[in-house]
Amino acid sequence: MAINVMCTLYVVSVTVSSIWMDLSRNQAVLMWFACLFLCSLFFEDKVPVLRYVQIAFLALFHWNSQLNWCQPLYMFLAFKECYRIQHLTRSIALAFFIVSIYSLIRISYVPDTLYNVLVTFFDVVNVLVIVFAVHYVVKVEQEKRSLFREKKHLSTHDPLTGLLNYQEYHRQLATLLKKGERFVLLIIDCIDLKSMNDQQGYQGGNRILIKMANYLRTFFSEAYIMAHYGGDEFAVVISVKDRRNPVDELTRLLVHQLPRELKIGVTYGYAVYPEDGETKDALISAAEQKLFNMKREMWLKKEEQELRAEKLRVVGELAAGLAHEIRNPLTTLRGFLQLSKKNNFDISPYYELMMQETERVSELTAEFLQFSKKNAAEFKVQALQDCIQRVVHLLESEATYLGHELHCTLVPTPVLVLIDKDKMVQLFINLVRNAFDAMVQPGTVTIRLRRDGEHGVIEVCDTGSGIPEERLNDIFNPFYTTKETGTGLGLSICYQIVHHHNGAIEVESKVGEGSTFTVKLPLAQNEQRPQAQSS
Repeated sequence: MAINVMCTLYVVSVTVSSIWMDLSRNQAVLMWFACLFLCSLFFEDKVPVLRYVQIAFLALFHWNSQLNWCQPLYMFLAFKECYRIQHLTRSIALAFFIVSIYSLIRISYVPDTLYNVLVTFFDVVNVLVIVFAVHYVVKVEQEKRSLFREKKHLSTHDPLTGLLNYQEYHRQLATLLKKGERFVLLIIDCIDLKSMNDQQGYQGGNRILIKMANYLRTFFSEAYIMAHYGGDEFAVVISVKDRRNPVDELTRLLVHQLPRELKIGVTYGYAVYPEDGETKDALISAAEQKLFNMKREMWLKKEEQELRAEKLRVVGELAAGLAHEIRNPLTTLRGFLQLSKKNNFDISPYYELMMQETERVSELTAEFLQFSKKNAAEFKVQALQDCIQRVVHLLESEATYLGHELHCTLVPTPVLVLIDKDKMVQLFINLVRNAFDAMVQPGTVTIRLRRDGEHGVIEVCDTGSGIPEERLNDIFNPFYTTKETGTGLGLSICYQIVHHHNGAIEVESKVGEGSTFTVKLPLAQNEQRPQAQSS
């Protein structure tokens, strides 16, 4: 508008000067074309066709004024069209056309001299140079604007997904709260994206994030705010015009449709303004709390499924082991019976062997039931010295019969622990008998009891053949045994008993020197002792 006003003043000045110096061919026609030219400048935005007749109005005004002072008006039209076109070749052609019209009209009323010819030539050169200068300035300005827009975009958007970043998300959310409109804040977290990064590399994870951003753009195209503010979390703010509950629609999109299309699960939390909070922090906190609750439920469900699968696997291993162990003695018995039936043999010489195999099946079944059945335990505060002395009393005669020595070293003060005494005696009997079996030649079994901080420590040491290092990790597994007549459940039962008492059992062994089994049990707390003593 300011440029048009300046052009108006300049046209008026040229008109007045031409009339005053009596150069005008026709004063009325001069003023008429001056008005037409000015009207085309002021109304070209509303009537675009005026852009194409401006040069004609200016040429007729120039021809009637007979003044070279019209040259700036031609320059103005040339610069304006060059800026609008922004194409160098077209701009040069248009500028050459405009300056040619000016030069032709100028030659019509000036003397035909060498000076005027040279002036016409330099007018053309001058316009072309200015066109190049205008294009250079325009190009630099466009690059500056482009860099400014890019800088602004990078400062407010995530470079990977193109969504808003963390800072801009908070700023726009605070701005939206000032409007007071009802909306839903949705926070979305991709599941197992870190494990996907480990498997496919970060490029695979980035592809998922980009797909996720495109998915959100598609299904929440009218969202107020859409942001990826780090990691695998996204935030979306959508409008809720009525009082309806948006949970059903969100569940359909995020729980059912999205995993089917992107092959990745998500957890989400949401908060409705103003029902769940009236401030930015309150809304974010409410949405993140629901997100945490959903993550926790999924984690618990996953843990439950893994625990169920582990139980089924253990049951399968136990069943397979039990079937294998029972099959051997049953095969022996079946062979004797089939042989006697076929040949009418007297099987009385094999009674003892058959009874041993039958007892072996019975013993294996009993130990398996003991291993698998959760018997009700009676926990009381007991002194470990009493349990160990009872074990020594029960096994002294057996040790003497086998040619072994059984020693025990106990601390003088009672080591009180909360235990089931019968289970604990069974534990130590199993460990001592295993020590007897490990000593082919007469040896020594030593039971030591000591305190170690808040634990009572029992060590059962033997001087047997020892256990190879590669077998130490398997000795507590069900049905693992190196004995010809063993069931492989003894140490598994020991491990189970210690586990039920919140203790730990470890083993150290050297081939040819012997083994040491160490059991650690937590000492009874002070508040447990009076209660146990009174009961």
